[in-house]
Amino acid sequence: MKLLRYLTMKMFLLLLLIQSSAANALLLFTYTSNPLPWQASYNEGYPDDLGSDIAPSFTLSFTAPEQDWTLKKSTNFFMENPSITLTDNYILEQIDIRSLSYGRVTLDQNGAVSGWNLILFLTEYIAPGATPFEKYLYQLASERIDIVSRYGSNTCNCDSFKKHFYPLYYFPRSNTYMRLAQQDRFYGDSNSPGQWTISHINVSEPPALGLMVIGLGSLFFYRRRMNARQRKSIT
Repeated sequence: MKLLRYLTMKMFLLLLLIQSSAANALLLFTYTSNPLPWQASYNEGYPDDLGSDIAPSFTLSFTAPEQDWTLKKSTNFFMENPSITLTDNYILEQIDIRSLSYGRVTLDQNGAVSGWNLILFLTEYIAPGATPFEKYLYQLASERIDIVSRYGSNTCNCDSFKKHFYPLYYFPRSNTYMRLAQQDRFYGDSNSPGQWTISHINVSEPPALGLMVIGLGSLFFYRRRMNARQRKSIT
């Protein structure tokens, strides 16, 4: 029994060390833009003022593996698992962040944001269960949003927001749609490091949980076997 207690205590100490190293393994970065004023609009390449009455904004969140930023003058964190929301919700019903999107945030030795480079390509998310007609309408409209946010030396210290799409006109008698003139709308504004928030995410590694189950299960069956042997020796 003393051996069993020793093994149990050793197993729990090992799991505690594994869990503590797995905790706080990720940082959650969240960036919220200012409302971005209208800059220009083009209708089939010709200037107009469509869309000048709105000022879209966005909030981007993503995770990155935690690093010790105190060891170097600057430490780069690269975007993983991004998610984004747009205040101007009529733009896209469901957002698909394209794989070509890129994100990097730089922290100084004090853990303060000193620069970043975000390039996001957004399109309409087409669900797997979408009908061929729905897919056709998405392709016909060709809605796309390009977002670039940069801050630091030799950058604009600004956010730019471009919307590209084709308005659709519906003919009820024939139940058909026609694509109208191409629309491009541009918005932008300055930015600052104060628009970032950074928090820790406690992550429990699946291997550690699996090791806990295996270890406790092994101890359980070991104890059952020892008890069975003791009962046989008594009888």
